[in-house]
Amino acid sequence: MSEDAENWTLVVDEKGRAKDNIKSDNITPTRARYVKLNPYSDEGMTLRIWEFEVYGANLSNMTLEAPKELVLNANEKKDVTVKYNLNGDSRSPEFKYTVKVVRGKASVGQAQENQAEGTITFPVTAQNSFGTSQIKVVVDNGGTSKECEFAVITDDPNAESVLKGMSANLRKYAEAYGYNVPYTSKTTTQLTDGNVEELGFEEYDDACKNRQDFWAIFESPTTFNISKIKVSIPDNNMGENDNEEQALVNKDIDIMLSENGVDWRTIHTFTDIKKESSLVHYFAKPEKAKYLAVVSTLYPLSYPALSEVEVFEPAVKKSQNGVVPVTVAEGWNADIIAEARTAEKHTTQTLDRQGWVLYTNGVQEQGALCDESGLITTTAGNDYQLADFSSNNALVRWRSFSHSYLQR
Repeated sequence: MSEDAENWTLVVDEKGRAKDNIKSDNITPTRARYVKLNPYSDEGMTLRIWEFEVYGANLSNMTLEAPKELVLNANEKKDVTVKYNLNGDSRSPEFKYTVKVVRGKASVGQAQENQAEGTITFPVTAQNSFGTSQIKVVVDNGGTSKECEFAVITDDPNAESVLKGMSANLRKYAEAYGYNVPYTSKTTTQLTDGNVEELGFEEYDDACKNRQDFWAIFESPTTFNISKIKVSIPDNNMGENDNEEQALVNKDIDIMLSENGVDWRTIHTFTDIKKESSLVHYFAKPEKAKYLAVVSTLYPLSYPALSEVEVFEPAVKKSQNGVVPVTVAEGWNADIIAEARTAEKHTTQTLDRQGWVLYTNGVQEQGALCDESGLITTTAGNDYQLADFSSNNALVRWRSFSHSYLQR
């Protein structure tokens, strides 16, 4: 180990470990910035290393307090204060701190410390459209450090729901939701008429008794690109149940997406809902799909009650040089972008026969293609949205003069 990559301290010197599949060594806590692994064999060898992990001892009593999240309107600026407490540790002459954006397009200004109060304050400016950024604060007390992160969520109060005026298909299942469970169906436009106070459909005569037995389904004419969803509930989520008692109505609400209206995946769940009239969730990365479902699990013997569903998408920006977005719907044949370790588990092909792939900052910051949003902005102001990292996101051809097609 070394603090300068020139002067090294030997902390492990083991022999006869050739048959160990996992080699683990406990060492005396040692201060270092660099760690060097030097495997060898006097007889020659073939070496494959799948993972190399180093764990640090917690030698600091320092604690940090930061907001869990910060919600700002587009381009809004606000001061944020992080409090630190040394809890008996001596303050080092080398005490320092850093604040940086590790994901997203928010920005931070110059940080100022108030040593007497144990605080670090800095301005945060939200990005100019819906999205979530992540801010990291690291406080270093002479080589022992603590860090914390918080989300900066960008809202836009002037944005209009893309569901406005859209019809919703309402399904009430006879039993808990399942693939072949029968249901009754009807349509309504009242869930998207802008009225967040009144019931968004005609009252039902039969109460709900099962899990996920009431659905409101919306179909996009193209593809939803969801950055924010808001579900409004009438009467503060209170209503008369089948026992003629005033009780809570919605217990859980799942937000689901589908490409075919049959196979669904849950992207968020509002759980243990009490007396609330509005439920809001922001997505760190826009969620895309053809179909959207708002799925209610009601308290037993309650009647369905929703008043409005609103979906907000990032603004489509046009660059100064006239470039407009073109969405590729089909044609990708490989996943070459690793969004987490290991690359082998998060990709299906490589860029070349040497095994190289691209990666996001979920693998490491240095050399990352982009953050988890999949958005790349050029110096000319053009935005390129990459395909989902968990599915095919590239067209790979290994042979010259072969043909492939990308479809809009």
